[in-house]
Amino acid sequence: MPNRITNQSEGSDSVRHLNMSHEELLKSMERLSSGWRINRASDDPAALVISEQLRSRIASLNQEIENTTMMIRKYETAESVLGELRLQLRSLRVMVEAAADVTTGDSARDILQNAIAAAAERYNHLVTTASYNGAVFFGGSEGSLATLSPLAGVDISSSEAARNSVGVLDQAETDLYAAQVEIGAIQKYELEARLATLEVTEANLTASEESIRGSDTAQDVADMVRQELLMKAEIARLFHSGMNRRAIISVLFGD
Repeated sequence: MPNRITNQSEGSDSVRHLNMSHEELLKSMERLSSGWRINRASDDPAALVISEQLRSRIASLNQEIENTTMMIRKYETAESVLGELRLQLRSLRVMVEAAADVTTGDSARDILQNAIAAAAERYNHLVTTASYNGAVFFGGSEGSLATLSPLAGVDISSSEAARNSVGVLDQAETDLYAAQVEIGAIQKYELEARLATLEVTEANLTASEESIRGSDTAQDVADMVRQELLMKAEIARLFHSGMNRRAIISVLFGD
């Protein structure tokens, strides 16, 4: 940083003008380097208060945006789980309908029964344990997104029992669709709508805060050039004032 010009008995007006131009030059350089018009309270006390209030509100909005985004991810994960459950139900349905065929023999029925039992166990495990950050999706407890019941009563011991079990799977599929509609509606009409509103509000407040606190680069460059020219003019005036060089150096830089 340049040394501050000190006042001397001779050329006091030039020294005062030089000091004023020097201070304004430093302010212009500070605004250009920081990108802000307000760098301290003395620059604009009232505007600084408004700017800080806006920054506090923006910080709160950013946290709300992050929280809402995390909640949307939770619902997206739950929907992915529902998609996997639908695939498992379709696989179960194919096997149960095969068992309902009267031409299916006992040995084939036994094989299907083992496969159905394993598939139903995987389905029930996913229904009861699928979670996000420790919160179960479909348990019906606090924090769950929907209620799904584990499969029960899938029996293919006979063709008639297998046909009745198709109805069990139909009901499970209906429950899945209902859960998907409920989760999708909350995600679209509540969470995503809230996120869009928060993002627009945050963008508007950020633009307002920047307009209050931000610097005008073109104006700051022009101010800096003007102050440099004023300083050069004052220095030139000193050199043409008849003062000897030693006195001028003393005026400019001090003893």
